[in-house]
Order: sequence, then structure tokens, then C-alpha cells
Amino acid sequence: EDEENSRRAAMVEARLLEHEAAVRAREEQENNGLIILAALYGDTEAALANASSAPSIDRFGGTEQGSGRYEGGIVNDGSCPSSMTENSAPLSPPPPLWIDVRIALQYAVIDSTLVLPGRTKRTLRGFAPLPQRVVPQPQLWIRYQLGGVMSTTCIGDLDELRLGTHVRSPLAT
Repeated sequence: EDEENSRRAAMVEARLLEHEAAVRAREEQENNGLIILAALYGDTEAALANASSAPSIDRFGGTEQGSGRYEGGIVNDGSCPSSMTENSAPLSPPPPLWIDVRIALQYAVIDSTLVLPGRTKRTLRGFAPLPQRVVPQPQLWIRYQLGGVMSTTCIGDLDELRLGTHVRSPLAT
């Protein structure tokens, strides 16, 4: 139940951040800066496999129809049937394998730069813990555009992330 409450809190957080994230994305676009096109946290291999088999993908990386379903920031793997027979008991949906964190990451972009700490991402605004028995080693997958060039990166949950124009190399003096 704590995991479910955390996911709901992340969905509410994403809705609260959505307007400001959209404003920041427009500013970044006007300045040819850092725009987060899609971002997934969790079992990114399952998420990307699900997205590639779905007939259409909405702008948040969730599916509009197909094998998965988009639930306001949470994308489920679709393994739980959406309809039940008359004699079946209600089924609880399986825990999500990933969540959409595009809005949270765009909100965190400042001056065409995104920096995330080298610790678990589940405690960041707009993120949520995923069941460790289902997703033991979550990853963060990001497709972004910077200076008009589209790129993709994927990091482990505990890795630091530095994207953007104001990121200094650790080797710089």
C-alpha cells in the first residue's frame, strides 16, 4: 500500500509541475536548449519493448492503445486484463514496471542544464519507488534534444547524471 501511495503522490506531483515544466520547455525550445522529449524510470527495457509494440505513443511515452496502458504518469505493462468475467473476483493490477518522469525532469532543467545526484532517483520530485522484487535495479532512460540534436541516455538508479550546456567536465580545471 505504501508503494501505491507513493505512485499516487508522484502522479499528483507531476500534475503540479506540469504547467511550470511546459513553460520551461518553451523557454528551452526558444533558446535551442535542453528539452526532455521522453523519460522513463524503472524497468526501461520492458517500457521500451512495450512502446515499440504499441500502435501509437502519446507525448508522455505512454501508450494510447495496445498492450500497455497509460495512467496519468504511470505506465503499466498491460499484463492485468482490463475486463473481467462475471464470475471472476476483482484482480489487483500488477505493480508498474516503470513510470513516466518526463515532466519532473523538464521541471528540473535550469539554464539548459539537468543535474541529478548520484543516489537513488525514487526520492526525487515526480518519481516514486518501484517494487524491488519486481524491478530490483531501476534505470533512468531519457530521450532529449540539446542544441537541435536528439540524443538518448540511460543510467543506473545510483548514477549521477549531467546533461546540458553548463555541465563542466570533471577533468576541466
